[in-house]
Amino acid sequence: MTENAKDFDRIVRTSASTGEHHADVVFTSPRRFNRAQSSYPADLVAALGRLLSEPPPDERDWVHWLS
Repeated sequence: MTENAKDFDRIVRTSASTGEHHADVVFTSPRRFNRAQSSYPADLVAALGRLLSEPPPDERDWVHWLS
């Protein structure tokens, strides 16, 4: 899981273009999960829980924006 979408998106795209596999990637945003809000980190933990209970259907190389 990372907020660094710029760099990791580049890594994912490079892997896809060369046919290599990558670890699944979960992107998040400080705008969506603001550390200054009183609901943080509970809202982030809840979103991760939802993702883990219903992961994306692809078995490998998936990229997911946490919401």
